Amino acid sequence: TAAALRLGRATRSQTAIASRSAGIGSAVAATIVDAKEVAVLGAGEAARSVARHLAKRGYVDLTFCNRTPARADRLSLEFGGTSRPWEELAGVLQVVDAVAVVTSATAAVLDGAVLGRIARRRRMAGRAPLVVVDAGFPPQVTADPVTGVGVIPLDGIRQREVEGLG
Repeated sequence: TAAALRLGRATRSQTAIASRSAGIGSAVAATIVDAKEVAVLGAGEAARSVARHLAKRGYVDLTFCNRTPARADRLSLEFGGTSRPWEELAGVLQVVDAVAVVTSATAAVLDGAVLGRIARRRRMAGRAPLVVVDAGFPPQVTADPVTGVGVIPLDGIRQREVEGLG
């Protein structure tokens, strides 16, 4: 069994097998491929999957925000990022390139009013538009289009998942 595991690891590392694995974590990571600083909202399995795929890049700074600070702390330790209290979320979103919203909330955690304020502050600071990837079901982001914020809904992420299977 140990020999089979070694062979499997060697095969995955030396060939393209499993390089295009499909799943929400890989799909979210593929959606924000150019981001250098990413906030992950949530601390469950989906957030862990997103963080794992982003951390594989090796050049992404991760910031974790969760309503339960201890859970965000655990992910920051596991993936070498930082954690910030939920109350500091607006400040975090002013400085990151992208945010992956993967909470288990039953209602939206970001709305147009919040995103509008963040977009204005980002423009004043000369920052690029914020990319928001909403991987939640039900949707975690409810906003009409906001200048300076690009929202990618679950359907857009799912398309990446399907492409990963091809």
